[in-house]
Amino acid sequence: MYPFLSLFALLLILDFSSLASPSGKQDLPVLPRPIFSDRRFVIGSSDVGDGGSDNGAGDAAASGGAGGELGVGGGGAGGGSSGDHGDVSPEDAELVCASWRFAGEANNLAPWGTVPPECGTYVRKYMTGKAYDLDLQIVAREAASFARSLTLAGDGKDAWVFDVDDTLLSNLPYYAGHGYGLELFNASEFDKWIKKAAAPAVNYSLKLYNDVLNLGFKVFVLTGRSEAQRDLTTRNLNSAGFQVWERLILR
Repeated sequence: MYPFLSLFALLLILDFSSLASPSGKQDLPVLPRPIFSDRRFVIGSSDVGDGGSDNGAGDAAASGGAGGELGVGGGGAGGGSSGDHGDVSPEDAELVCASWRFAGEANNLAPWGTVPPECGTYVRKYMTGKAYDLDLQIVAREAASFARSLTLAGDGKDAWVFDVDDTLLSNLPYYAGHGYGLELFNASEFDKWIKKAAAPAVNYSLKLYNDVLNLGFKVFVLTGRSEAQRDLTTRNLNSAGFQVWERLILR
């Protein structure tokens, strides 16, 4: 998932017994991967097409859109392109991009594949500027405050669950090289990034991780990465400062 749409999965507090069966076998539901499609959002176009459906390509061709376009804003019907802002001014385009990001963070967008072309600069500035850093800081601070407010049973069943990608480890360097979401997500390319085991820690998550350990929580690490990537993931986590956990659960 793009990091700006999945700041954290930090507040999953699970009972230890829910993660371990008496036989020692994992009997956990498979977590879905983020939903990606080849639908593109184009500000100023009212065309809607979904290249991921059986008739998406035909619909896109009939409307003049390429690859399926979902208009954001009030553009003319038929033939909107990635450079067509319709009647959306540059000032309004920034507002639309902010609204699009908020809708994505609230999980109120239909399946999508790329950042709207007109929002590339907006997303880059958000990711590399103060806003994203502050978002991470505030969420981690609130999570730490919540952790401190709890009275632990001290029976070994007080658990804190962290996700890996864009929670403990930042994939921002990867997305910086792939247009900050302007490129369609490529699983093969992302696997190459994972093989480098070079993702840096999300610093605020590292502090939270140490805080919950010091409070007495058992830490579990849950990820949608494959079992084949266990060693790479472990190496990357260790090098980024995450040394201790009860279990690392992969697909």
